[in-house]
Amino acid sequence: TWVESVAGKTDDLFCRRLPNRKFKGSIFVTFHTKEMAEKFMTSTECSEYNGSPLLRKWYNDYLVDKKAELKARADERSKKHERQKAGVTSAMTAGALLELTGLPESAHKAAPKASGDAPAAKKDEEEKKDVEMKEAEKKEGEEKKEVEE
Repeated sequence: TWVESVAGKTDDLFCRRLPNRKFKGSIFVTFHTKEMAEKFMTSTECSEYNGSPLLRKWYNDYLVDKKAELKARADERSKKHERQKAGVTSAMTAGALLELTGLPESAHKAAPKASGDAPAAKKDEEEKKDVEMKEAEKKEGEEKKEVEE
């Protein structure tokens, strides 16, 4: 291979590929000795391939750079999400009336919650459970009376 002809013997050469098996444009090379690897990293004759400049990195440096790149990408996604969330929140008006038209007949109609916030929804759910428990207790009391008679 070209790498062996300019730097020396390799133990492993891995071409990175996309899921569709198309070459991704980068390789990982394991040289037989550290001196051969250093020759490849420092030699000007290894600085380009077919007229294209090569970006050469030690594997550990590549991992550090990749980790920083992924963190920056995740931070940007997080900031974008926060900006979108702030935009939606700022567009909402407390106590505003919302009219929905054109919904299918099968759409569930429920009583509106107090401004749709989670605490109000939780309170409604707790009230519903309390009513169900009282009804169950009442039913049990009636069944006991029937058994006693």
